[in-house]
Amino acid sequence: RIRNIDLSGVNQYINRGKWLYLQHDGNIYITNVTARNRQIGIHLYGRSLSNNISHNDVSNATLYGIFLDEINQFDPNNTLIGYNTITYVNLSGIYLEEATGASIFNNDFSYTKTGLNITTSTLNTNITNNTFFNNHWGVAIISGTGNTLYYNNFTNATKGFIDTVTGNYFNTTINWVAHGNY
Repeated sequence: RIRNIDLSGVNQYINRGKWLYLQHDGNIYITNVTARNRQIGIHLYGRSLSNNISHNDVSNATLYGIFLDEINQFDPNNTLIGYNTITYVNLSGIYLEEATGASIFNNDFSYTKTGLNITTSTLNTNITNNTFFNNHWGVAIISGTGNTLYYNNFTNATKGFIDTVTGNYFNTTINWVAHGNY
């Protein structure tokens, strides 16, 4: 079991596989990393708890830039994903699968099929202050409830800005003040 690791300032450009794959790990800080030309830039699998993925450059991935992935009853929970640049990803910039309690903030998504894809019962994820530019879809919520999106900027989405199921919140109210997306 790996815990309490700081991966900072690593550059990886090899054109195959995954750059970083962590399974059942926690308290991992992945910061100031460049991961380019991979199938998946960063992949957290199974019970990956309380991780921080920030200030990274993930580009030219053939599948996913950042992928939080469940295995059986083990889910990636309470992950912070912020201040990342995610560009030219063939499928999803960030793909969440049963990732409960994630915070996705201040990321720049551009030239992806879907900037952020939320699937398979991802619950209570807070998505704020992100920029989605020139993606087919800005955000797609396929499954999951209690996810909140506000203060996000959507520009030039060719298919649409948000595609969702019911039970998620857009343009939310905090302390009786409306907070929207633009």
